[in-house]
Amino acid sequence: MDMKWHPEHFTCETCGKALAGSTFVKKNNRAYCKPCVEKLKVKERAVDTCERCKKPVNENLNEVLITLNGKKFHAHHFNCAICKQVLGGDCKMFEGKLYCAMDLERMTLRVCQACRRPIVGRSVTALAKQYHPEHFVCSKCERPFNSSMYWEVKGKPYCEAHYHELMGDVCGLCHEAAIGKTVTAIGRKWCEAHFNCMACHMPLIGTTNKNGFIDWDMKPFCKACFEELPAEVRRRVAKYQDIDRKAAPPPVPSKK
Repeated sequence: MDMKWHPEHFTCETCGKALAGSTFVKKNNRAYCKPCVEKLKVKERAVDTCERCKKPVNENLNEVLITLNGKKFHAHHFNCAICKQVLGGDCKMFEGKLYCAMDLERMTLRVCQACRRPIVGRSVTALAKQYHPEHFVCSKCERPFNSSMYWEVKGKPYCEAHYHELMGDVCGLCHEAAIGKTVTAIGRKWCEAHFNCMACHMPLIGTTNKNGFIDWDMKPFCKACFEELPAEVRRRVAKYQDIDRKAAPPPVPSKK
């Protein structure tokens, strides 16, 4: 060993057995008894080796092996796909690339589209995005949806009322969003319950009115109330209706 020892201090590096006056084996500049050397040889043969450098893992240097496609490598041969730092034993593969633990957590963490904070626990998935349940609300009134139904405009969710308001579907009488059953007449939308004669308020749809309605100044009138208007007004309306009929394109004949 090219060194001097007190007899009681010259012992096996592994088991501590006294080696003075007995046979020993020198390995890596250290003394071992024969049984311990044999155990070391068995252990070294069983140690995993790196597929790239073909060297075993050195536990004394805290080297770590990772397994890729069934093969083992030193982790320090690879870098994180984002931060480019040398990888350690906590690295993970995601979609074919290796990442350090911190960057992988940032990539895979669910984030609420509304508040941009992490989601822990329940979430709502809509519009290909995720939300805290309390943050998935109408983009106009910010109220939660009473049912699972919502309407999308340019990637944003809206309740039924504000969707129709945004799309211009506003009732011609109440001037609020026409929701539920609606009527399209006189170039605008109407709540079904609001499509009534502007004079007598008689409903203009259904069985209560079989004579239809007449448009006067963009307002619907039943035939009876229209007949009570001044004669000059009625002649003017009839004239405009005749002009509209003449301007309308001819009907397309059906194919037989």
